[in-house]
Amino acid sequence: MMRSVLRASFIVVFALVGMLILGFASKGRISADAATPDRPATNASATPALPPATNASATQTSQQDVLSGMKFVRIEPGEFMMGSPANDEGYVADQTQHKVKLSKAFMMATTLVTQAQWKAVMGNHPTPFQGDDLPVQNVSWDDAVRFCQKLSQMQGKTYRLPTEAQWECACRAGTQTAYYFGNDLSKLGDYAWFGDNSGNRTHPVAQKKPNAWGLYDMHGNVMEWCSDYYGLYPAGDAVDP
Repeated sequence: MMRSVLRASFIVVFALVGMLILGFASKGRISADAATPDRPATNASATPALPPATNASATQTSQQDVLSGMKFVRIEPGEFMMGSPANDEGYVADQTQHKVKLSKAFMMATTLVTQAQWKAVMGNHPTPFQGDDLPVQNVSWDDAVRFCQKLSQMQGKTYRLPTEAQWECACRAGTQTAYYFGNDLSKLGDYAWFGDNSGNRTHPVAQKKPNAWGLYDMHGNVMEWCSDYYGLYPAGDAVDP
């Protein structure tokens, strides 16, 4: 399983078709603290109500509808083997397997951040392929952090990028195989958009099969940002790295 954190020199990202299995550079998905219950989005307390007849009112309603449709899965605390065994195809030295313990539950978004969700928070999107259900792409790590910060302010709870360990734990969904569906590469098309089946473009989220925990597009469609900097894995076991 390829490492999910990009090197710091790749902060400014561009659409790159067919880069390994993950075809496009993108914002990815977000996570939230599990201690905060999920609830429909609202910013009524922060924004004065507008007359129903105005376009602004309709825009605000649409914004709330879009954000309240964001779904999350609770990932429980636990241990897993992070990284890849040395005999994995494509293995490189920075993927050394080691045991990781995640001591706190967290909530992971079930899909990549869509263009509709991005526009509802940021007001614009730099994505070359257009479509509300398409994942947003061509955004930097700083852009992704600003999106999480603005969404947190709008909804009154904390959203953030997942750590690399949280992302890999969520992606593996309890498995230790090369992919979350097993080791048979011929099945990849059932679970992911990638260079050979994507037509050199992104596709609407959640069209392929999810992993066992209900998370879509963890393999393929776009690359995903994590909160970590790029660094070597620890030599031994790690807790909440």
